[in-house]
Parts: sequence; C-alpha cells; structure tokens
Amino acid sequence: MRSCEGYCCEGFTQLERNGQVLIRTVIPIAGLREQQSKIETKASEEESMRVRTLSAALVFFVLIGFLVGCASVDVTKTGTGFYNPTDPNEVEILLNRSEKPYEELGTVVADHFSTSDTAKMYNAIRAKAAPLGANAVVLTGQGTFRCGLLHKMWAQGVAIRYKTEGTQK
Repeated sequence: MRSCEGYCCEGFTQLERNGQVLIRTVIPIAGLREQQSKIETKASEEESMRVRTLSAALVFFVLIGFLVGCASVDVTKTGTGFYNPTDPNEVEILLNRSEKPYEELGTVVADHFSTSDTAKMYNAIRAKAAPLGANAVVLTGQGTFRCGLLHKMWAQGVAIRYKTEGTQK
C-alpha cells in the first residue's frame, strides 16, 4: 500500500504520457469498503425481495390451480371410417339412447367443470365430438365430485352418427 496525499488507499490508477502524470485516481479504503458494503446489502435485499415475490406467486398459482382446476374434454375415436366434421351447434346432447339407428364414433369424457357451467360443459363436448362427424352425444353418466373446497362436474358418453345411406367415406 502507498500513502496518497494523506489517504490510506488500496490502490490508485495513473495515466502517464512521456513521464508526465495526466490523471491520478485515488480509491480510499474506507470509502471503498463502505460503498461495497452498501452495494452488497442492497443486492441482498433485492434478492430477498425477488425470492419472496416469486414464492408468493408460486403459492398463488398452485392454490388457483388446486381450487379451480382445468376443465377438459377428451374424445377417443373407437369407430371405423371417416366422416366429415359436423357443425358443433348441431350436435345434440342426449340423456337417453336414441331410437334412430346410429353408429358409435367414440367415447367422450368431460371433467372438472364448475357445477354452474353445465351449458359450457355441453358446448365443450359438442366442440370435441363434431370433428368426428357426430350428430349427437349420448351421455351415459354425469355427476359431481369434491375438488378441494369446490364441487366440480363430470360427464361421459358416446359420440354417435345417425345412419343414413352414402354418408361414410
């Protein structure tokens, strides 16, 4: 260490040209250590705040996911052949088997719908059955279950297409 004009310094930088000192920067130890301590304290506080914020966000989304859950409709094609998609608005939801002759196209399972969203669940079933070429979905079961603090609704059934001549490709 060198003494620089009465300061105890950890170091200094000096720019010289042709032996002449142009710029000299002195870094006092006390000031440097105090500034470094302030920077480290602020960085630690910011990191702690970031961790608390991320933890709170994670807990929030986990609780929302647990309480709300994700409603879904799964369709499994079980029939053979291919039919043109139908208009989802034209797909019927039946609570009993149809008297008309029909072909089963696939199974449908709807899960985790709010008990107040029956129409939303039925529309989701229609939207998933229509690409199979279904004219209707016969519900074979439906009910509610407890999911955390809430009650959720489920339904299962069979997507069907009414038999008519010349519709299968």
